Amino acid sequence: MSTRSRQLSIGQLHSRSSGALRSCCCVTLMLLLCAWTSNLWGEDVVVSLRLNSTVTTELVRIGDCADVSTTSDSLAEQIRELDVDQFDTESTRVIPRQQIELRLRLFGLGENEVRVEGAKSVEVTRTTVPARDVALETAITSQMVKQYSLTPGQIRVRLMTSVESLFPGSTQEALDWDVLLPGAVPCGRHSLLVRGLANGRLVVTRQVSVDIQIRKPLVVANRDLPAGYVITDGDIEFGEYWCSDADTSAALVQVISSLTARPIKKGEPVKLRDLKTADLRDQFVVRQRDSVSVVARSGTLTITLQAAEAMQNGKVGDRIWLRNLDSKRLISGVITAPGVAEIELSPTTGIRTADTLPRLVR
Repeated sequence: MSTRSRQLSIGQLHSRSSGALRSCCCVTLMLLLCAWTSNLWGEDVVVSLRLNSTVTTELVRIGDCADVSTTSDSLAEQIRELDVDQFDTESTRVIPRQQIELRLRLFGLGENEVRVEGAKSVEVTRTTVPARDVALETAITSQMVKQYSLTPGQIRVRLMTSVESLFPGSTQEALDWDVLLPGAVPCGRHSLLVRGLANGRLVVTRQVSVDIQIRKPLVVANRDLPAGYVITDGDIEFGEYWCSDADTSAALVQVISSLTARPIKKGEPVKLRDLKTADLRDQFVVRQRDSVSVVARSGTLTITLQAAEAMQNGKVGDRIWLRNLDSKRLISGVITAPGVAEIELSPTTGIRTADTLPRLVR
């Protein structure tokens, strides 16, 4: 082979090697890009919002207004069952995407672990309440009237799940309802043991989630009160209101000259957890394993998680770890009042594993 031929062959080989190297680099870059993109959403949870939805119950769940997809069937079912709104007297509600995103954050999913797509808001319509639901709500009300010496006008009971879902089949139409009530008057969301009887014979037993409102005397703010404000008698009024919170309502004597632990809006009942004294900052107001209400705020939108478990002791202003009782995931919150913590809506707020916890939490 001549020198020229050898040089040509080497040149061709060099050209081919460079082309192969460039192709290999391009493929590698594409693979890295795909891998980076696939990691953006963590567990690959996707919530696709619908434009509209119809429900028959008081409670609106994420599954009512969105399609949920993820690699874990159990996680998808948990997300579908998350309550995101609640009907009162209106027949239609519009739920913005932001409200659903906040609820997912309270559940324990970080911003980089779930993607919410689809409609910007969901219009949810509540249809006529089925007669069987009304019958069970009436039965619960009647037993509360007898057990707690109340009047029917003082009680509102609404099922969180329809009777059809709780007691599938056609036999429930002929059932009589027996309800096991707690010793104290229940207020807010509760799970009650309900038994279905046919001619005195036990047919079925279920735990039924209900929302109970009690009309009773309450102290309410007659104007917006900022946090850290000393309340005077001109800031409050006294009257009968519907209460749907199990928290103890403050008495008039407890409110005057107390400090507000959080902002209180006009017309909002004043609760014991809303108040603090000057030396409250030096006392533990949350202790390990206490039940804590978790509040997430974004502008005028506020979502409250009814119960989380405190993993540490804390004073007002302390940051502690809290366990979401639904998802068992951990979130970090700042104590704002006895039994109340507020979370930050930042990308860092999300799932915390045992490996990332401080030693004192484990």
